[in-house]
Parts: sequence; structure tokens; C-alpha cells
Amino acid sequence: MRCARIGRVVFPVFLELCCAASRVFAQTWTLTSAPHNVWNSIASSADGSKLVVVSPVGHVFVSADAGVTWTKSDAPSRNWNSVASSADGSRLTAVATSLSSPGPIYSSTNSGATWVSNNLPSRVWQAVASSADGGKLVAGCGSGAYYSTNFGAAWSTSSVPFDLGIRQIVASAVGDRFVAVVSPPYFCSSTDSGANWAATGAIPIGNHCVASSADGMKLVAGVYGDSIYVSTNAGATWTGTPAPSLLWWSVASSADGSKLVAGVWGGAIYISTNS
Repeated sequence: MRCARIGRVVFPVFLELCCAASRVFAQTWTLTSAPHNVWNSIASSADGSKLVVVSPVGHVFVSADAGVTWTKSDAPSRNWNSVASSADGSRLTAVATSLSSPGPIYSSTNSGATWVSNNLPSRVWQAVASSADGGKLVAGCGSGAYYSTNFGAAWSTSSVPFDLGIRQIVASAVGDRFVAVVSPPYFCSSTDSGANWAATGAIPIGNHCVASSADGMKLVAGVYGDSIYVSTNAGATWTGTPAPSLLWWSVASSADGSKLVAGVWGGAIYISTNS
């Protein structure tokens, strides 16, 4: 089972959410005009005004008005799996794959109006994460990771201590720290923008979803069929929380790591305001 489809929302989307949650705790939700689809991943600018969603059936839609209206972008038809956004929403990176065919990586520098190939070899891309300025990127595939420190112009193979797929990646705002959920389920972290990786502290076995504070030090992880765990030292050690044992599927964090939201597969949404 793959982890955290919704949890792939990059951290800027929750920065705005937390500002609103502190005032009204998201008391109302409104259905947007986006077409009904199988949406694999969504990313947002820091202010929540620019959004991008990708679908495994070939569609990429963008919104410049906080989701009131949506436009299908000119991205090629691919099995889109994950998307990441810079804080201003101008730079987007999307990765594609399918069960039967590897896919490419595409980038946009104009909020999704046009897209260009990163000219990387096709891989079974599972996830992508971006720094706030969009300059530092990490893309995870079925056999490792690639990283870029120049807005995707050039990519290098990461030195990883694992040989299996990356399920999810989160980044700090600066892009110095990245944390990845690896298959079989455990965590690896990088402190040099994705060049090198090391296994983090132990956490119960299960399908994980993870989110990060802006500085990359405070992490929250949901374990499918278990509880929610937090780390205050970039994953070196983890502490269990009083969260119930449920099918945790996605988590998100505010910039300071104090406000957390967690979703249950087929169930409820939980919120914490004290880390």
C-alpha cells in the first residue's frame, strides 16, 4: 500500500491553512469548480492563492485564485504522480509514472502555464519535494533518488543507503533538509540538500506519512494502523503521541510545527495545536 497521497501536499499549503485555522479552525469548506478526477497530488503557494493538482490519467490543472476557478495546463498527458511548488507558486515540478511504464519529470517557471522536460531518464517516480524558492529539488523513484540545486536544470544521483522505492519526500524551506519515507517503511534524511542520506531513528513498522516544519527539525509521522509520532530533532529520535491507533494516511504541519492536521483513511480528520 502506498502512503500519503494527500500527504504529498508540500508544506506551503499548510502555512496559509494554519493562519486560517487559528482564527476559525476551518469551520467551512466549499466545493470548487475543479473537475472530478483521481487527483494524486496537490501543491500550493505559501499564501494559498496558486494551486496545482495532478492526476494519473494525464491531467494537470492550475488555479490562480485560491481554487475558485481552474484551468487545464498544457502539460503533456502523463501518469502524473506527484507535484511540488515554490512558495510564490511560480516554479512547479511534477513527476510521472505508471505501474507498467516509467515516466518523466517536467518543470514550469510560470505557475503551470507552460512545462518543459527535465531531460532525466524515465523512472518509476513516486514523489518530489521543493525548497521554498524552488531551487533545491529531490525526486524519489523506485530505486533511489535524484537531487537538483539549480531549479532542475541539472540533476545528480543521490547517495542513498537503500535500494528500494521512496514513497514520500518533505523539504525544509531552505532546502537543506529533506526527509523521505522509504519502502519497506522507514525514514531516511538528508542534511545536504539530498546529496547524501542516512536512516533516522526507529519508528513502528507500517505505512508512514510525514510532514515537516519549515526548518526541517520538527517532524510528524502517521503510522497506518498505529499512532502518530513526532520528532524535534529532524528524525533522530521519535516520541509517541496520545493520538489513537487508526489508519493514518496523511499529515500536514504549520511552519513552526505547532499546528498539525492528520487524516485517517476512510475516516476523520484530527487536529493538534500543541505539536
